[in-house]
Amino acid sequence: MSRPKKTAGAPDTPSRILDEAERAFGEHGYHGVSLNTIAEAVGIRAPSLVYHFGSKEGLFSEVVRWVYQKMAAELEVALGSATTPFQGFIAVAATLPRVVEENKEIIAHLAAQMVAGESAIQSLAEELVLPIMNRVEAFIRDSVQPKIPEDAPVRDVLVLLIMLAVLRMNTRSGVPSKRLQAAFASGPNPSVPLAQGLLNVLQDWDKYQGDGALSGGLAAAFGLLTPPTETAPASEP
Repeated sequence: MSRPKKTAGAPDTPSRILDEAERAFGEHGYHGVSLNTIAEAVGIRAPSLVYHFGSKEGLFSEVVRWVYQKMAAELEVALGSATTPFQGFIAVAATLPRVVEENKEIIAHLAAQMVAGESAIQSLAEELVLPIMNRVEAFIRDSVQPKIPEDAPVRDVLVLLIMLAVLRMNTRSGVPSKRLQAAFASGPNPSVPLAQGLLNVLQDWDKYQGDGALSGGLAAAFGLLTPPTETAPASEP
């Protein structure tokens, strides 16, 4: 279900509930919020909230849908404004982590429930997350030249870039030790050169075959090694 449309004047009750639930879940996480707290902030009684969304889980699911709808919309804008495939790749590498950071409490609970095997959350993730990843992967595979080999792990690379960016943002905005700050958040942001390196690795994926393919490719992206080359046969005297 998409978010209820707001009409002129005061927002309708479901929209006001979703606005407050998004704020509350985003600030305090799923377990730090009660239906009574949300209802009180909206100015209604808890039974009215249950009438519109059925349960806390139902309300959370609608908030998650709204968050991922925004993420998908921002990605479309980013991809649509890119003038080159690499710009699109960089836009994805920047947009996804930022949206995740802005909604980290909501997404963290969703991820935890997925890991725990909650069937309802698994279905919700399939409904919302997979289309976004499919869209981004299709853009990269269809637009980047030379073409990326079919067996190259485009999705793994996307997840890696997101995780690294989120880790960097969390280290900067949280209360980490000075050692963690020095390890992950000091110096210039490496996202663009790393993304370029990973894109090069994907395009040359045939050179990184074997059990250590991904680790070898990552090392190459970080400039730690060069792809293996075929040795030219020695010329006869």
